[in-house]
Amino acid sequence: MHASYCLGWLRTEENQYLSTPIDVVRSLPREAQVLLGYAAHDGLAAGGDYLGTVAVQDPVELLAAGKL
Repeated sequence: MHASYCLGWLRTEENQYLSTPIDVVRSLPREAQVLLGYAAHDGLAAGGDYLGTVAVQDPVELLAAGKL
């Protein structure tokens, strides 16, 4: 596994979340889900907005609730 830092408002070059089967993602710890890209960036404090949401919700929260 390679983990590198990327500013939250920048999207990764490769969509790792699309290359990992969703059943595998569901079985991973939350931190691994976040590292794969299943988390929204909250830039409100910096004058920005949310990025990477699904229906204005954080994908990692949707995974935890069984809705994704």
